[in-house]
Amino acid sequence: MNRKEFRAEFKVADDGRGFGSFEGMASVFSNRDRQGEVVLPGAFAKSLPRFISAGFLAVSHDWSEPIGTIDEARETDRGLWVRGEFHSTPKAQQARAIIRERIERRRQVAMSIGYNVILDSRGKNGDRLLKELELFEVSVVTVPANPEAAMIGAKHYRNLEQEMRNIMVSRMRREFLDSLAK
Repeated sequence: MNRKEFRAEFKVADDGRGFGSFEGMASVFSNRDRQGEVVLPGAFAKSLPRFISAGFLAVSHDWSEPIGTIDEARETDRGLWVRGEFHSTPKAQQARAIIRERIERRRQVAMSIGYNVILDSRGKNGDRLLKELELFEVSVVTVPANPEAAMIGAKHYRNLEQEMRNIMVSRMRREFLDSLAK
């Protein structure tokens, strides 16, 4: 699996249940990244239906604990736009809080895509032109390969701290009950 990182336009918002939603540009078309690769328009078109049903949001490509689901993804004139919901897990809510804080502090928040190359070629200047990709996941990362996409805003759940306490108490209660059952 390949990974391509971008500074990404990203928004975090309340989803009505308190866990939060996200949306943003996960990939930018037609610009050369730090690895000399260029994602071309149409590269995601064939894999989007499967990505929407099976893809996920992760932290630094950690597939062992996804932090969100993908509800919508499409190619725009600019790149790959995605929208989804965060999971209720502590790791997902921690990532959501960090994303929100970094955006509020006007600090970089980046994204990376996890994919396999189906079709590529070389450009006149030697760049690798990515024509068709099988997309698996999008990740929030620290250092992007493509500096052109940037997260731009965030909205947060007013009672996020209380929700996090509830999640932690629930987890501790479950662990305690599990220990009694042994």
